[in-house]
Amino acid sequence: PNDNVEIRGGREEGYEENILENSKSYTEKKTEYCGVKVTADNLMDVVANISHFSTFLKLIKFAGVETKLSRDTSLTVLAPNNQAFNILDNETVEKLFSDQKLARQAVLRHTLTEVLCCSAISRNSGILFNTSRRRTVSGSLISFRKAASGNLYADKSQLEEVVCDRVAGNGVLHGIRRLLAI
Repeated sequence: PNDNVEIRGGREEGYEENILENSKSYTEKKTEYCGVKVTADNLMDVVANISHFSTFLKLIKFAGVETKLSRDTSLTVLAPNNQAFNILDNETVEKLFSDQKLARQAVLRHTLTEVLCCSAISRNSGILFNTSRRRTVSGSLISFRKAASGNLYADKSQLEEVVCDRVAGNGVLHGIRRLLAI
């Protein structure tokens, strides 16, 4: 297994809370995301109900951000599947599950401050593939692109093809095949 996770420095304390508060929808509650009627489930419920996200669910709980992902906000969660964790070396997994601050940073790096539907990810033209960037709750930017094959990518991680937009009452979840840089 390879260590495919790059660990970067963190943000100032409280940064994520400010981003989440600013992304909170104080207007009317959404009834639809990505052309799909929202469910009563929140993003935490969606993650908890899909077995191949069980390791990410453990990381969310260890990081202490489950209530943040349950709130009434418009978020997109890029959930690494269990295989994404299995390709990491043991040292990286141990770091993620022994350092709560790093775990929190990892989860929030996989959470966008807005809803992003698969249909909104376009094929980039030109040399640079960073024309479709979105901000995460941790403050970093993730590039999204659609390959010529039709596959969708968040940075270098391919989105799962089976179900792209998993809609919840407070946002959308996309499964991804590897962890993003932390």
